Amino acid sequence: MKALIKTTFLIGSTEFILLVVALLKNKYLAVTIGPEGLGMYSLLNSFFSIATIFSGTWLGSGLTKFASEYYTSNEKENLNILFVISAAFTLTIGAISVGSFILFKDFIIDSFLSTEVLDIYYTLFSLSFLGSSLRSILLSFLAGVKAIKRITYARIIIAVIEIISVGLLVYFFDLLGFFISILVVSIAAASILFSYSIKYVSIFFSFSNKILPNIKKLMNFASISAFLGLVYFFATYYQRKLITLESSFTELGIFQVGIAIIAYIGIALNGSDYYFYPKMSEKLDNKNLNLEINEYFSFTVVISAIICIGTILFGKLIIISLYSNQFKSLNEYLYIFVLAQFFNNTTGKVYGHLILGNAKLFAHSVASLLTSLSWVIIPFLLIKSIGILSVILSLIIGSLLTNLFRLVYSHINFDLIISLRNKKLLVLSLLGLLLSIISKDSNLLINLILMISIIAFYIVFYRNELVLIKKRYYKK
Repeated sequence: MKALIKTTFLIGSTEFILLVVALLKNKYLAVTIGPEGLGMYSLLNSFFSIATIFSGTWLGSGLTKFASEYYTSNEKENLNILFVISAAFTLTIGAISVGSFILFKDFIIDSFLSTEVLDIYYTLFSLSFLGSSLRSILLSFLAGVKAIKRITYARIIIAVIEIISVGLLVYFFDLLGFFISILVVSIAAASILFSYSIKYVSIFFSFSNKILPNIKKLMNFASISAFLGLVYFFATYYQRKLITLESSFTELGIFQVGIAIIAYIGIALNGSDYYFYPKMSEKLDNKNLNLEINEYFSFTVVISAIICIGTILFGKLIIISLYSNQFKSLNEYLYIFVLAQFFNNTTGKVYGHLILGNAKLFAHSVASLLTSLSWVIIPFLLIKSIGILSVILSLIIGSLLTNLFRLVYSHINFDLIISLRNKKLLVLSLLGLLLSIISKDSNLLINLILMISIIAFYIVFYRNELVLIKKRYYKK
């Protein structure tokens, strides 16, 4: 539990700092380069985000899993081979991609972007693609070897470089400076993360009979991620396209804000992923497996419930504070977004990491496809009758179907014992969420009292655990 809390705190606090930096950067850019510049960036970023599916970034989950296995069992040669294969593959595909982007730039700009996108902006963004791809794969490797402090330091340093480069380059060169800063940050990020990674491996290794098995193992795992990444992209694209066809860009904007808010909710538990997924990739005996799962389950349920209940109770205030009164109608549906995120944060993370960490790729694929298909089928059938609500409902229905499948599959295929205490905790948390939904339109004082009461309940519920943790970890 100590390692879980420590990892979550380190990464979670870093995520919070980066969020604040991002908000400040976006505010500065809104004033300096304006809507036109941000719109051009959004268009380029969406196109290159699709392209990352075809670069080495889809190796990420497999790299984290196998790096964790090799690092834990001290298999240095296999770890070294794994790193070099992943980095070389990403570097090669990334370089070919950049060359193709530049070679066919006229066709890409005319067909997928806009003639308003200048060649120099497009070229700078293309060149940054290689560094961005390497950045993703290097972070996956560092997560696998549990280099949590190094990840934290690297991300903070990269954020500092980003805010300084954006501030200075935009000040002197306006919109051109912004695109130059994207290239500068991508190179700096890849360089910093590479310097940390080679502390665990060497970029040189002798050829052996272990190379091909590692390539096969990594590619088998990663090919599933690539396929599911494509399905996920097309599902999200279809959702947004359907809203614009059947409704309006205004409602699409409201939907996007809802997605953004639940993404902020997820930040609090992102750090726990760096601990739990590598841990589930280790070869644990049944006793330790159940211990890790129960500790992680109780931790995620408590943290998620408190954050989700607070988001529902103070939803209107959050929407107006972060955005504007134009989005306040979102509060009517915000609880649906939040409930979907709660299930994804709790049962989704527990059983999802367990399945993927143990390389149950068929089950992982079925679960992911259930989500993507729900996002497509439900809006297709219902958007004409209930409008944007159909897209929002697809989030919670997809979450419930996916996580129900994960739960049933995990208990059939693993000898899991979820403690009675954790089951009670989940039920009580769901009751707390229901109470917050009923009370969400009450005045601020009533909701504040309710929020304080719920936090007090969790403290009382965990009083024995808090005492044990204090004695165990802080006793001199």
